[in-house]
Amino acid sequence: MDNVNLKRINTKSENGFTFTDLAIAIFVIMLFAGTIGTILYQITEVKLSTQLSAEATVCAIQILEDIDKKDYDLVENGMEDEYKTKFQIPNGFALQINVTNSSQTVGGQPTKKVELRIKYEFKGRDEELVITRQKVREA
Repeated sequence: MDNVNLKRINTKSENGFTFTDLAIAIFVIMLFAGTIGTILYQITEVKLSTQLSAEATVCAIQILEDIDKKDYDLVENGMEDEYKTKFQIPNGFALQINVTNSSQTVGGQPTKKVELRIKYEFKGRDEELVITRQKVREA
């Protein structure tokens, strides 16, 4: 009975993972997590930038609509403090309103050039929204 098929004893287990398998899996997971983290960070940064820009635009629209309602003679330089309190402009926004007499006329009526600048800071960069309008003396 020497010809009995003896199975070879395998000391290496076929179950489980090797260290190389584990290292590759960890690397792939970290690569995936790093990519997702970077994408989420960029999305958040764009969202915050857009929110600040939208808030500045809303403030500018409110101010310019109010200037349109004002009497021609009341539109002048130095209205920034009035609008900061009237529309509760946040502290991070700096207003500058420059009013100059324009040489243009509309329907024979004189005009004033109103330039509104709203400045704010985002991520260490200075951002600025500039809108120019004409204020026409109404007859």
